[in-house]
Amino acid sequence: MPETDDMAANIKYILQKLEKLDSMETMLNKASSKIEAVETQVNKLALKVEALDSKRRVADKSLGKLTASVEFASGVCDDAKSDQKKDRENYEAKFACMSKENVLYGGIFEKRKPSLQGNSRSSG
Repeated sequence: MPETDDMAANIKYILQKLEKLDSMETMLNKASSKIEAVETQVNKLALKVEALDSKRRVADKSLGKLTASVEFASGVCDDAKSDQKKDRENYEAKFACMSKENVLYGGIFEKRKPSLQGNSRSSG
């Protein structure tokens, strides 16, 4: 009956291998479930990244428009300062000219004091 013992040992060995295979299958199923969960998370993250990238592009466009507006406003401000400086120089030149004329022509811009001679009615 040694053959029966060998067969029993072989069957026992095969059953142990089948149990190991079942255990491995269970582990593979768990790993597969975890992989699917990770894939789901990766897909969600990819959607978030795509949404953030879209928002970034919109922000870049807005920033470009804002930068252009600031540059335009800066140019307008510089032009206004330049115009103001020119206006000030023109007014200062006119005032200097008027002051010269005032000195040259006997103070035409000063209030004249009434003369003590001539227009008095009480002379007599």
